[in-house]
Amino acid sequence: MVRFLSTIHGSPHANPGRTKERWDSDTRTYQDIVLPQIKLDYDAGMIWVDFADFLESFVRIDYKFRRPYLVNYFWCFESAITVSHQVCKLLWPQEYKTGYRTFQDDILALCRDIVQRTGTIRRVEQKANKRTRRSGHVLAFNHPPTNQLPKARCEQCKTRSIKKRVTTHPIHRGCMECGVTLCCAKCWIDWHKEL
Repeated sequence: MVRFLSTIHGSPHANPGRTKERWDSDTRTYQDIVLPQIKLDYDAGMIWVDFADFLESFVRIDYKFRRPYLVNYFWCFESAITVSHQVCKLLWPQEYKTGYRTFQDDILALCRDIVQRTGTIRRVEQKANKRTRRSGHVLAFNHPPTNQLPKARCEQCKTRSIKKRVTTHPIHRGCMECGVTLCCAKCWIDWHKEL
């Protein structure tokens, strides 16, 4: 549970305007850059993927040892409810400012999403038993859809050079400073890695 809370996406610290250190191969120093909006949207949507992966790990443990540890599921739901309040603050900031959203609303929203994803969890349980013969194979959930950004030159950083970075889609270029021309959040992750 501690690992889940520490590695979860969409944490309260991922606010708009947040900066993060990134290695610049030209100056050989770390520079603070502002996270692009597509990265913030990606983190906010990945919260449920993290939750599903966390539940999937316990399903694999149960099938491996052939004994169900129900306390693991309680830990899973407890940790998800703990962070749901903070995550929902990022998704609906306007409602929190006016006081129209409460912690109970967050729990109800969490339960609704869990019910919608029941089919996905059942498929994971079905695949977990088949996984024993596949050494090294890890079940993966699809990433949530992200907003596609136009491949246009960054007007804010147009005086700076746009360098080609190693990304998931090699043909796409991203602005060296803010990454505004990246096509998806997965490319942003690859672009952000130290070269």
